[in-house]
Amino acid sequence: MLAVVIAVTAIAFAWSWHSAFYRGEGVLQMPTVSLSDYKRYAITLLDSPAFINFLQTRKDFTPDEIAFVRSQMPTGEGVSRWARPAFAFTKGDVKDLPELLKLENQVVGAEIQVEARNPDLAGKLVAAVGDYLGDAIVRGRILDLVGTNLNDTRTLLGRLENEALQNRFLLTQQQQRLADMRDISRRYPEASRENPRQVVSLEKGGARYFSPITQIVGVESYIAEINETVRKLDRDREKLESDLAFFTLARDRIDKATLGREKLALLETALAEAFRNKDTARDAVRESYNTAKLNVGQIRYLANDGLRFVSPPVVREPSYSRILAIAAAAAVAACCWQRWFPLRSHGARL
Repeated sequence: MLAVVIAVTAIAFAWSWHSAFYRGEGVLQMPTVSLSDYKRYAITLLDSPAFINFLQTRKDFTPDEIAFVRSQMPTGEGVSRWARPAFAFTKGDVKDLPELLKLENQVVGAEIQVEARNPDLAGKLVAAVGDYLGDAIVRGRILDLVGTNLNDTRTLLGRLENEALQNRFLLTQQQQRLADMRDISRRYPEASRENPRQVVSLEKGGARYFSPITQIVGVESYIAEINETVRKLDRDREKLESDLAFFTLARDRIDKATLGREKLALLETALAEAFRNKDTARDAVRESYNTAKLNVGQIRYLANDGLRFVSPPVVREPSYSRILAIAAAAAVAACCWQRWFPLRSHGARL
């Protein structure tokens, strides 16, 4: 009887020891990334094959280690269960905050926890998950910058062209009106010598009873305003055309890569090519270049310095208390079974 209890306990201990995993932990900081953006960008964490392909591009994972990682990822979940957003406040803190602060972005990073059979693999895996999540965020920022702005720029450029056409038509109309008013002034010179100080109602077209010279001054002022608007529209059009050329080229370049950091390198190349032959001395082109450079630079900062572990990931030993608890539970169960089985057998014989 004792031998059975010892055997069951030994088997339970061996199984729990073999199944005990080392746990790798780390917190990846994510400055300027909101919760809504994190949820959009982290969709790629559900793609198990994409993560396996990412591991295969790294030189620190062996085929056996990659096979083990693949076996630990449930279908449809990928590595999403290993990464969770980290918040600046707990639920208990939130109820004490003003409503305005509750609306602020309180996501500070992502908590990453992985398990592996040895400490070396656990350390490498937590680092790889952090790099993969960071790469997904960089990729999402690039697609937001290029894809969204490309569509918006095309729309704005079309609206601006229509507005420019309307203003040029209006300018033509006012120039013709000015010519007509000057012709009237020449045909009625005595009207020009009248006292310009008159009381005239502006309702129902009363302004047309002003003296010709007074109306000429008003039309010329209006023409000056239209010309100012047209010049601004021309400048805006030049900037938008410069933006559109950059985003179009950038879209073509980044589509050739899959990983976020690869896309970022191609985006920087597209930035240099798009403005290489542009006259950056023109203020509209210069503004377009400065804006593009600033946006790309922010993504580069995020990739190089923003997305990093708050402190080096740590690897924790397996829970030996859990192993002992499983073994003890198995021993107790074996003892109970040993006491229950003879009684049941004796009752059956009776």
